[in-house]
Amino acid sequence: MWEEKKLERKTSKSNGLTVSSLFSGIGGLDLGFVYSGYDVQWANDLDKNAVQI
Repeated sequence: MWEEKKLERKTSKSNGLTVSSLFSGIGGLDLGFVYSGYDVQWANDLDKNAVQI
């Protein structure tokens, strides 16, 4: 009924650009930047539960 699929991470080489993330939550958008070759230098969030993840 259900077919299990394994997802592969797609990463690219660094493009030399860096980003900072405000109110980043659990980091989903940051992960997109990393997969696109950016280097996330700094991230924060006010929600303590999101920061722990």
